[in-house]
Amino acid sequence: MSSWISNETMVGSPMSHVFTVLNVRDNKISDLNIAGNVFHGYVPSNIAGLTNLLALSLSGNKLQGACPPELFNISSLEIMYIGLNMLSGSLPMDFGSKLPNLVVLSTI
Repeated sequence: MSSWISNETMVGSPMSHVFTVLNVRDNKISDLNIAGNVFHGYVPSNIAGLTNLLALSLSGNKLQGACPPELFNISSLEIMYIGLNMLSGSLPMDFGSKLPNLVVLSTI
């Protein structure tokens, strides 16, 4: 997420407005919610390093470009909200087989 940090602000948003929720289980991040922060830029592929992630909410920002294909390798993911951004491209054809636990996907 360092690609979103510019001086003392998240790109496009004062730090006082940043709202992030991290839930930790067994010393591992299980939920990452950065919805509604008006972040600009691209979705960092290193989010895929959170291999125990159950829920990911990136919605309500101004993220652009395609979702990195690495995001669709987080096999533990159950919930993914990526809508209300300026993302382009399409989901990988095999995302269903790569995300066997996914029960909620919102791209709107």
